Amino acid sequence: MNDNIMSTIGLLGRDFYKTLSRFIKCPHASLNHENGILMDLILGWNNLNWSALDEFLWSCIYHSLLNTKYPILECGSGLTTIVAGIIAGQTGNIVWSLENSEEWGARVQKVLTDFRIDSVHLCVKPLRNYGYYHWYDPPLVSMPPKFGLVICDGPYGGTIGGRSGLVPVMRNKLCEGTLILLDDADRPGEQIISEEWRTMLSANVEITGIRKPYFKIKL
Repeated sequence: MNDNIMSTIGLLGRDFYKTLSRFIKCPHASLNHENGILMDLILGWNNLNWSALDEFLWSCIYHSLLNTKYPILECGSGLTTIVAGIIAGQTGNIVWSLENSEEWGARVQKVLTDFRIDSVHLCVKPLRNYGYYHWYDPPLVSMPPKFGLVICDGPYGGTIGGRSGLVPVMRNKLCEGTLILLDDADRPGEQIISEEWRTMLSANVEITGIRKPYFKIKL
């Protein structure tokens, strides 16, 4: 194990590398809650205040495995970037991840580099002021024409407009059948946003998850 990986593991948690290696070997196995892979990844990632819980992470993994026709778009990088990137690398897919924090983006990029996860395009830029909302500033021209799965766990809740910018900015890159996984369905802001998106996209909206619910929005 080289020094770069050892330094990353020291930051993330002693057993993170071991658990990630198990995940890399068989991502499907993580869908079995009894083997504890998801919770070990979450604990090893060492970001319990902000990291996706196992229900949302399970859904991200499950749908990343299913979605092989179109690329994956992620709003807000983190542990989901790592697992979706690993799956994309094994299925011939790619992930485009949008992040506004340079510090957080550097942490995620270090893991991607150390573990040679090259299927992720991590785009780190400050949030852009679109007028009524602030949102990411994606490189639209260089991005794929369509995305089949969107993992939406950012920007953070205190952002002007919250996560509402996803649909107006990226609408032309969402195709029929695209699934949006929107975390934090228990928050009033996300509930308003999900209803706005349902109307704008004529989408089907479902709330799932027990301890920390999230939205599944299907175009």
